[in-house]
Formats: sequence, structure tokens, C-alpha cells
Amino acid sequence: MTIEFNCPKCNSVIAFADKHAGKRAHCSACNQSFFIPDKSFGKIQTIKPPKEKPSDPIPGFYHAALIDNWKLFFNPKNITGMVFTFVAAIFYFFNGHRNIEIPITTKSGGVITIFLPFGWLCTGLSWGFLFWYYREIIYETGYDQENFPEVILGGFYSFIWKVASSCYSLFIIFIAVSLPSIFIYIIFKNIFESHHVLSLFIYSFSLLFLPVAIMNVAIGKDLLLLRPDYLIKQVVRGFKPYLVVYVYLSTAIFMQLFSIQFIPKDPTQIGIGLVLNIVSQLMLIFSIRAIGLFYRHYSCHAPW
Repeated sequence: MTIEFNCPKCNSVIAFADKHAGKRAHCSACNQSFFIPDKSFGKIQTIKPPKEKPSDPIPGFYHAALIDNWKLFFNPKNITGMVFTFVAAIFYFFNGHRNIEIPITTKSGGVITIFLPFGWLCTGLSWGFLFWYYREIIYETGYDQENFPEVILGGFYSFIWKVASSCYSLFIIFIAVSLPSIFIYIIFKNIFESHHVLSLFIYSFSLLFLPVAIMNVAIGKDLLLLRPDYLIKQVVRGFKPYLVVYVYLSTAIFMQLFSIQFIPKDPTQIGIGLVLNIVSQLMLIFSIRAIGLFYRHYSCHAPW
């Protein structure tokens, strides 16, 4: 099946196979970038072309990250994006633990247990979607978009591809930023096990390059931008403002890790757990947008 529509800039007729719905593309006539709609002559979301990288930092980061960033949560235009993130977080809250074990008795009287990772699948779907949307927020914010991006999922296969590619990217990012800390922990394991403060320090250190790693992948669309020299240069050159982003994201991650998850045997904790998960999701969105603001103001430090 084919999706047809008119270019939002030059009005040329464009056609794509429906499997590409929701993907980025551009008009061959005028080079206008856009997201392919999910149906013929549907609403088209255009994409602003990347602006030329400035030679010096743009002032105003602290005001934008510390004050203006909060205003987005009260903008009616951002309700749809926030609702989708809340739904994904709630879906994970209720289903992340639901792995299924089916015992089967054999003819000899033994028992074989079949493990179905339904909970892991739900976790992957939830965080794959969330990380995809986080990257969209960083990209749009980095290129001067003041509101949250629209949620364009496309068809079923397009959605699954976004989730799968996002999970893969997130896995590679965590491996890239955590590998040095993992080696240090393995070498000095006995010391870290006897000193919990040092363990907390090494966990925090492993997150130091996480914001810039996510930023490079979201903006540059390339996992090769996780090169250690790129990450180190960007952190060192804009260290003070980067600390703001680092504190935001670290706080949000620890809030999520320590949020109460759904426990079937203790339903009294459902309300508290939901509130904590939604609050941590708000903090994650806030910190993710701060990453985009960091790129907007300090893109001159990006070696690429």
C-alpha cells in the first residue's frame, strides 16, 4: 500500500510505501524534511533543518534550564506528549514484574518449568518507546523547538522498529559509559564491597558521561559519536553547565530506580508507587530537555 501526500513546502506529490510511515524523509524537489504521515494526505509534521553550528556558546543556558524549562509542563500543547509518557510508565509499573512460569509435569513425575518473559517484554516496550521519545525531545530542543515533539508512531511495524532500535541504542550507550567503571569495580571489588560510600561514588561516576552520550546519539543519529574523545572534550569544555544537566539526569535516574513498583501482594502501595513513578517521569522529561538545551547553547563544543 502507498501513502501519498503533498510536500508542505513546494506542494509536489510524494509517495512512500506504508511501511515507512512515521519515518523521517525529505522532498527530492525542494529538500524539505518531514515525517511521513500514517495515511494518504494526512497531517504532515515538518522538520526544521539543522542550523549552522555557532563558533561560541550562546548565553542564557542557566535561565533556560533552571527556570524556563518548568514552563513546558503547563503548556496545553505538551499535554499529548506527557500523557503518552505517563501511559508508558504506568504500563511498565503494572506489567514489568509479570514474567510467567508454567510448570509442566513429565511422564516420569518430574516437573519442567517453562519461563515466559512477559514482564521483560513489557519493560522493553515501555522503555524503548520512552527512550525514542526522549531522543525526539532532545533533537527538537537542540534545534530551537520550544514545545514537546508530536508523538508520531506510524504503523505497527514502524512502532516495533522504533522500540527495538531505541532499546539497542540505550544498551550500547550504557555499555559505552559504564565500561570504565565496571573494570574499576572488578579490579577493586573487595574495597568497594567493604566501603558502600565508594560503591555509590563509582555508580555516580559511571553516569558522568551518560547525558552527553545520549545527546550525541539523539542529535547526531550515529552510535559512532560515542567515541571517548568526543565525550570527554564536550564535558571538559562546558563543564559547569554540564554539571547542571548531570545532576538533573542522575537525580531522575535514582528517583526511578528507587520508586516503588507494583506488588500484587501489597495493593496498598499502588497509589504511592504510581505517584513516585509519575514524578520520576516528570523529572526524566525535565532532565532530557535540559540535555537538548545544553546542545542548543554549547553545540560549539561538539567536535563533530
